[in-house]
Amino acid sequence: MRARLGDETYELNVVQAEPDGTFVIQIGAETTAGTWSEGGDREYELRSEGRMTNALVADHPRGRLVFISGRTYLVEDAERGRRAARGSGGGGAESGIVSPPMPATVSKILVEVGREVERGTPLLVVTAMKMEHTLTAPRKGRVVAVNASVDAQVMPGDELVVIA
Repeated sequence: MRARLGDETYELNVVQAEPDGTFVIQIGAETTAGTWSEGGDREYELRSEGRMTNALVADHPRGRLVFISGRTYLVEDAERGRRAARGSGGGGAESGIVSPPMPATVSKILVEVGREVERGTPLLVVTAMKMEHTLTAPRKGRVVAVNASVDAQVMPGDELVVIA
């Protein structure tokens, strides 16, 4: 399978996936083994090479939104993504569009229009499943839109912050 992560396309192959949660995946030339377990609705705990990471996954019209370590990635099938891009002009993780990984409530807005941000700059905080998640800038740029307000209910795909 070919998958897109932001503007990059990778060959993705699930070499092994067992019912007990063990997996082996190959992304490009790298192979990674580990275990996964469900931590709740669309929440997963991944363990590989002695590290543990929580991932939240939400459906998106072009694939899946994956929220890991304060960043949201759009993971899509590369061929499906090319068709969608021709039709919609939508962006991925590096597009400058920040969207929640799951249905959530905006609890804090940390930036304003016109502010220059670096990749990783905290932009806003959302609450989902009784946990706070800080959404960060996917790339360096200037905030050109903040389309959210505190206490607003938001969904995956909603463009909360746009960076140009």
